[in-house]
Amino acid sequence: MNVLASITFTILCISGPAEGVTVFNSQGQQIWHISIPERWTANVAFGGKHRNKLFITAAEAVYVLEMK
Repeated sequence: MNVLASITFTILCISGPAEGVTVFNSQGQQIWHISIPERWTANVAFGGKHRNKLFITAAEAVYVLEMK
């Protein structure tokens, strides 16, 4: 029998043509906007040894933010 792990998300990060990434909490309220000096952002992903780095791909570069 296959068992799938359940993952609970407490935030949602949305990227796009809004010059950055908008972050929402689990109630759907905007809690943060990460400004990126580019025309658009494409993807976001958590990474690093402790999953405490947020990687943001944009039009000209990849940005890495250290999370608390």
